[in-house]
Amino acid sequence: MNSIDEQGPPESVFCARPGPDVKSASTWGTIQRKYDPAVLVEAWQLLLRAVDTFGKLPTFQYDLIDVTRQVLGNLGSWQYQQIVRALRTRDSGAVKHETGLFLEIILDQDGLLATQQEFLLGKWISEARGFGPTLADKDLLEQNARTLVTVWGAEFPAQSLHDYSNREWSGLLKSFYYERWKLWIDAQIRGLLSPSPEPIDWFKWEEAWTHQRNTFPSTPAGDSIGEARWIAEKYSTLLKRSTEIT
Repeated sequence: MNSIDEQGPPESVFCARPGPDVKSASTWGTIQRKYDPAVLVEAWQLLLRAVDTFGKLPTFQYDLIDVTRQVLGNLGSWQYQQIVRALRTRDSGAVKHETGLFLEIILDQDGLLATQQEFLLGKWISEARGFGPTLADKDLLEQNARTLVTVWGAEFPAQSLHDYSNREWSGLLKSFYYERWKLWIDAQIRGLLSPSPEPIDWFKWEEAWTHQRNTFPSTPAGDSIGEARWIAEKYSTLLKRSTEIT
């Protein structure tokens, strides 16, 4: 892997255009990790044990949610490989099972991040719309804000700049990344029965999302500590499998 492929921090597979051989979200990024995910899980477990001591501190809650976000992102990368293996065997039952788990992790990450304002798509959009003096201006500013974190620009620059500014944000995960992955997954399931599945025009689908005006929460909701603990309980078995922690 050359240096151009490793610009910036490791990216989340959730934020990547779907495919059978995802290497990155942005065109010059990487989803590869240069650390052992098991070590991060161990650090995360230490944070969870410190909740009774530090759990009321906003800074601790932010760190706990951010680390939990990364744990789920790493788990998503591992789960994606299970999808790839199931597709290679053309086992429709396995494909449905593994893809179902993958999509569930995305939604759970969305719910987790909803508890911290720093991870809200709604805050990003609300602040952008706040600069507009008229409704038309507000709508244009929202479209620009949505474009920046997805296709980045028109179709030609999007060929190389799509997902350049990808974000693991509540709202963006559920309405954009989840739906984009589900579109590909549904096509793969249909493809098990059809030798020539319909190709997907990613830019057309992504650009249409930038014109939507559905609203997203701009203030956090839920219990950060409770969400992190729930994630730890729900995914304990899968995390052990993915990191070989015994």
